[in-house]
Amino acid sequence: MFFILGTRSILKEAVNREELKADLPLNDLALFINAQLYGLMVAWCMTDGEVKGSEKINALCDTVFKAALAPFRQETDSL
Repeated sequence: MFFILGTRSILKEAVNREELKADLPLNDLALFINAQLYGLMVAWCMTDGEVKGSEKINALCDTVFKAALAPFRQETDSL
């Protein structure tokens, strides 16, 4: 639960900074992000370290997390 609360806090800060929309489902997305990270950790454990989390985390962020957060990004005016 500690990690989910930490992730929720980070998402809430992004809402407060108006980087993400206020209707962001904080609890659901915090749980989703943590579940993905735990899944990566399980893959690392189950493969005796063959799957390198440090190598996979960027791909996870670039594909899964960006897509999950995309509908909630604040539109910014371009100059």
